[in-house]
Amino acid sequence: MVCIFQRGAMDGLMAVTPFTDQNLQAARLTLFMSAAKGNGTSLIDLDGRFGLHPYVQAFEPMFREKRLGIVHGIGSLNNTRSHFDVQDYTELATPFNKGTASGWLNRAVGLLGHDAITPFSAVSMTSAMLLVSRSNSSIDLLSGSNSAQSVHKMPSLEKLMAFFMITSLTML
Repeated sequence: MVCIFQRGAMDGLMAVTPFTDQNLQAARLTLFMSAAKGNGTSLIDLDGRFGLHPYVQAFEPMFREKRLGIVHGIGSLNNTRSHFDVQDYTELATPFNKGTASGWLNRAVGLLGHDAITPFSAVSMTSAMLLVSRSNSSIDLLSGSNSAQSVHKMPSLEKLMAFFMITSLTML
């Protein structure tokens, strides 16, 4: 399982755009991209409704081969207006409690166990441990590791693809 948590300017509505949504088009007049061919910056039409941003086109083959599933438009029962609170609640999977000691991803990794198929039970490809990964269990911080300096210098998508390929080849 690969989970991508986007921080910064490209949100989920830009990465995988519901391009038939008229409300989204009206709300993002200057940002909205269509899936119409020929304009040079069109989305990659995935299913007639959702389009993949051209900057993440490397994911298209995995989607077409049904090796990539996209979970779009998730939310929380907590109706806080704070972006940061929502981010914390989502990563902890406890919508009304930010004091949870572990993130949902690390709890899931602990339940799955770990085979010796790869040297990793889980990997975080970021310079700091995310809340979703927090726990006493072991999640390798790939870009923070001295043994991963060459991987650390790769752009994030390349890191993800390199890890995915290494893991897939090892499992064959």
